[in-house]
Amino acid sequence: MADINFENSQGLAPDAEITLFELTTRTGTSVFFKSGPEVTYLGDTYESVPCGITAEKRSVEGSPERPTLSVGGDDTDLVLLKPALFSGEVDGGTLQKHVVELSDLIGNVNSKITMKYRIKQVQDYNRYRITFVLARFTPASATTIPYVKYLRPAYPHVQL
Repeated sequence: MADINFENSQGLAPDAEITLFELTTRTGTSVFFKSGPEVTYLGDTYESVPCGITAEKRSVEGSPERPTLSVGGDDTDLVLLKPALFSGEVDGGTLQKHVVELSDLIGNVNSKITMKYRIKQVQDYNRYRITFVLARFTPASATTIPYVKYLRPAYPHVQL
């Protein structure tokens, strides 16, 4: 008897997830881009630029490695970003990574998982490739968790 489940499992594939990036400078200017063909999602046009994030994993012990974003490739001219890079508008800006399922992207449904990063520094820049060092928005070690403390009511002694 043939294993029908095994044969069917070869045809299954997970829903496609598309990664969209939104880079916002300190002055509020936003640039939308993604790896692959250009798409429009929720009114924003994401330009086609080769890009990728590395070292995103988190662990209980903490990760000493900072995430980095590489934008560009051998056939991409990024000279238009040069004024924003050298004026310092990009340092301290934010990067939002949106993960959207293909069906939601096609249907223009506002359903996405968003990770937000701060752009710590521009690590490397040339005409064809830019590398950013990112930092996560996490609470500091001195952060306290708010709580409500309940005390036993102090009833006065009743005398008749």
